[in-house]
Amino acid sequence: ELAFEATVARLLDIRGAVLDTEGLDATVTVAADAPAVTRLISRMLGAVLPLAGTGEKMRLSLNAGESFGQLVIERPEGGIAEGEDTALLLGLDFSLRLIRSLARQMGGSFRIEGGRLTLSLPADATAVAEDHRG
Repeated sequence: ELAFEATVARLLDIRGAVLDTEGLDATVTVAADAPAVTRLISRMLGAVLPLAGTGEKMRLSLNAGESFGQLVIERPEGGIAEGEDTALLLGLDFSLRLIRSLARQMGGSFRIEGGRLTLSLPADATAVAEDHRG
């Protein structure tokens, strides 16, 4: 967990961007291998953060549902600047395809809708049942 946080902090520092996690106190338990989920989220952030401009703010949110847990990242407003490095664009395309493939392997999905990237993974049925029992 610390390595993940350090990686995100380093990516934010390099770009001078801000990741808004205000109100991010939800606990979402998914039916997937924890290290694999951490790598998937890290790859997702690693794909999006290089697009952020200096001081740009991105929002990260978690949503827990009956059958799926979701991580949503509001994409950087700047998007891809004109004349952006071709290697960056190729890397982004590869990363997004890989994220989609890995999400499917875990029984979930990865969607890009407007300015949002949404990773959905199956909820852990045991954890959902325990939450409802109180």
